[in-house]
Amino acid sequence: MYLQIALKSIFSRKKQYSSLFLVCTAGFCISLLCLALMNGMLSSLYQKAKTYYGGDLQFIGGDDDLGDYDTAKVIANLNKVFTSNDVTICPRYEISATGSDITLFFEGIAVSQRIIKGVDFDIEKKTVSNLTFISGGIENIADSNSILISEPIAQRLHVKINDSITMMKSKHNGYQNTAQFIIAGIFRDSSLFGMYTSYIDREHLLSLDDAKPGKNNDIGIYFNDSSKLTTKKLNEYQAKLESLFNNMYPLTDDKADYYAYKHKLPIGVESYALVTLNANLRDLRLLISAMRLILYSIIIVLALIIAIGIGNSYKVIVLKRIQEIGMYRALGMSTLSINAIFLSETSIVICSGFIIGLFLHFIFSFILKTMDFSFIPAFDVFLQNGSLAPKLQLGQTVILFIGIAVTTLLSVLFTIRKGVSVNPVDALSTTE
Repeated sequence: MYLQIALKSIFSRKKQYSSLFLVCTAGFCISLLCLALMNGMLSSLYQKAKTYYGGDLQFIGGDDDLGDYDTAKVIANLNKVFTSNDVTICPRYEISATGSDITLFFEGIAVSQRIIKGVDFDIEKKTVSNLTFISGGIENIADSNSILISEPIAQRLHVKINDSITMMKSKHNGYQNTAQFIIAGIFRDSSLFGMYTSYIDREHLLSLDDAKPGKNNDIGIYFNDSSKLTTKKLNEYQAKLESLFNNMYPLTDDKADYYAYKHKLPIGVESYALVTLNANLRDLRLLISAMRLILYSIIIVLALIIAIGIGNSYKVIVLKRIQEIGMYRALGMSTLSINAIFLSETSIVICSGFIIGLFLHFIFSFILKTMDFSFIPAFDVFLQNGSLAPKLQLGQTVILFIGIAVTTLLSVLFTIRKGVSVNPVDALSTTE
């Protein structure tokens, strides 16, 4: 009954309610779009970080030199801990420019590299394929002298797919090792995780670095479904690893803590650590927190605008409907029932505004997906194939709707509580 009365009232007062509907629609649309944009940007960031670090978790450690351990034994123990078919263990060997120079050459042009990642392309096909390739890719490059480089490096070297380049690594003793590589893929990810990073076959990198075959200094652990890596599961994995490895460092949110601990150990003592993606992204956590703070502040402001705007509008609506309220009271309706009518009207406005706002959010999201934002410096870490990829989560959508709806309904109830309790005689004698 209340909904029927509310619907008739809304349709008979379209002009009064149109502004309320527009406020609701705009508020929900902007809030949902902000949520979707943040989710998409962070999803892209985490996906690129997973490719860079080799997965959701990293297992590092060894003797004095990180990676100086029995590789076969370490991986066998890891397989005892991570037994699910949804988990892939990705052994890697990496060399960085710290303490030595890594340079790519092509026809007299030289470009320095920050880090070279040696991967097993058969094992990491799914992980590395997440790179945004503008040409080439990772098909049929396992066990070959192929290399994947970023677009800016390719532009500086003036190279294309199938060109042969020379990699030179300076050694601590003053000697230099060189090797030839064929460009198999050029990827767009060129900011934090990509510009000065290249990917080659692990065994070829070991040969370039004069390291023994099969050596690893980093093992990535990749989950097909990252949502399964809960805090509880992470603690379970840590406990199992502590039973299999000596000097297993406790879980930490800062990888530097482990390195500081490692340097204090006596020479020859092994130690290991399980590093989460969050710990690897320590330097970016401030940026991520700032993004979330700004987003939630925008949503709170929009929710207050909706609640206060509709609440204040109802002051005018109630004043213009005093006679109607008096008639309801004269017919024996309680203040609770009259409140229910007004709240039903508000609920209809909120629900319809939410539905239209959700629809508009999808339209704007689609438009954003078609736009290229790769021209913005250092922004591609948040992009997928050069574009924003908004993602709306059901749980966030429900919480947003409930939060705004409850806030608005309470605001309306607070506004109308005196108007609906007016004396019937006084109300019927009032002229609008």
